[in-house]
Amino acid sequence: SFLVNSYYPLYSNFFTELGYEIVMPEKPSQEGIDRQNAAFCYPVELAHGFFYSLLDMDKAPDYIFLPHFDYLFEKVLWDYPSFVFAIYPAGDIWTAKSLRDRSLKNMVLFPKEWSDLRDEQMAEVSGVPDAIFCHKFIFVASAKSKEGVIKLVELALERVKER
Repeated sequence: SFLVNSYYPLYSNFFTELGYEIVMPEKPSQEGIDRQNAAFCYPVELAHGFFYSLLDMDKAPDYIFLPHFDYLFEKVLWDYPSFVFAIYPAGDIWTAKSLRDRSLKNMVLFPKEWSDLRDEQMAEVSGVPDAIFCHKFIFVASAKSKEGVIKLVELALERVKER
């Protein structure tokens, strides 16, 4: 998960209090992005680039902390089938993720024509001015505002009602 940005203040304070120096790369390395062995969504591409930037620094860090979040809220919501999306802040953007049922099948997906769109193209095709991303497998979408991501979810739900 990319909730790492949301939890950065916690991690930064925790490791600083333990006496560690926090090192963050200024920009992602294009070489790191290019070294992927498979196609990924844009956030994962950036993560590869930033990780490689850390390794490629003049003085590489002694340790790299790379947390992983499982979507625990998904399992909690299995008993409430009316919940089909989770909306949450992810750093300075808002993200909506399609929840999975007990068989791990996504209950509702975003429209197919949004697949793998980013930035202006995503905003134009979705009709949501601050929409910035939809995963190529259409289970995650993001916008710059909470209102924008809520609109993306509403549009996805309208499509389901039309079927």
